[in-house]
This record gives sequence, structure tokens and C-alpha cells, in this order.
Amino acid sequence: MLTASCAGTRRLDPPPAPAAIVPPVAFPAEPPPPGTGRIVIDVVDGPADVQIKSLQTVGAIWSPLCTSPCVVDLPSGLHELNFSLRSDHSRSDTDTVMVPPAASMYRRQLAQHESSPALLVGGYAVGYTGITVLLSGLLFAAVQTSFDDGGHAGRNLALVGAAMTAGGGLMFYYGWPTVQPSAVTHVGLSP
Repeated sequence: MLTASCAGTRRLDPPPAPAAIVPPVAFPAEPPPPGTGRIVIDVVDGPADVQIKSLQTVGAIWSPLCTSPCVVDLPSGLHELNFSLRSDHSRSDTDTVMVPPAASMYRRQLAQHESSPALLVGGYAVGYTGITVLLSGLLFAAVQTSFDDGGHAGRNLALVGAAMTAGGGLMFYYGWPTVQPSAVTHVGLSP
């Protein structure tokens, strides 16, 4: 239990890169202006609000860009984008995207962040209470063996403490934060 309390966030392997499939979107008839790139943005998890970060005199500002899947023309270069799933705004992700001067497609599977603070705190409480009950039961059993009952009450108390410790450890394990990074496919599109 003590070792588990020192553990960090569980990190899962990233999912496979999304397939390079262009979503059904309407492309503008006119070519992008000079110095810009046309990029198709798609979030595999579902429609997402896409925002772009721009520097203003008052600081950095996030502005709405589009709802994925979408086609946008952006100046060539690096742009910081935020993706927020429309069906669950707690699922969001940010990435710096390189917009080439030609047309490209950017597909993203959002990162997963899961945690259960109530289960985590409950696991601590039950687990450490279980350790206290277990040690008390062992001490009680050791003192009680000199009496007629053979220390059954102390043994039973120690078993309850062991079960509480194991249950608290499981609660702690399943409540601990888990992170799965995002996966990206960014490919050029032929004209």
C-alpha cells in the first residue's frame, strides 16, 4: 500500500495512428491565398470544437477556428490548436501543428485522461485503516494467546484488517489517474 501511494500516473501506450482517410468535407473552389496552406482537420473521436491560439497585445488568446471535420486556410508555419470534443467538453487536447504551404490532412485521436478521486481517497482511507486494524489484531492475538480462547478474536481482527488493506489497495489502484496519449496522422494531399 505504501509503495502504491508513491506511484505516479499510469501511462498507457498510444493508440494506433488514425487512418489517412479524408473525411467528407466541402473544399472551397478557389485556391488558398499565397503564403497559406489548406488543411483538413478531423478528430477521430467525433465532432470537436477547434480553437487557434494567437498572440495579441493583451497576451495569448484562444479563438474559435471551426468544428471538425473542417477545411481551413492558415498561414504556413506553426499553429497551436485546441480540440474539444463536442459530446464531452472534458475531453480536450492541444497540439502544435505545422501547416505546410500545400494542402494537408490532420487527423487526431484525443488523449484519454481518466481518474476517480473519490475511489483514490477511499482507497487511502480503507487501506490505511486496514493496516491499523491488521496490526492491532496481530498485537491483540499475541497478547491474547496466554488466555483460554487461543487468540481467536485477535486473529479474526487481523483477518478483517488484511481484507480491508487488500480492498483499499484495489480501490486505490482503480482510482489512480490513467493517461493515454493522443495519436496523430498528418499527411499531404495531392492537388
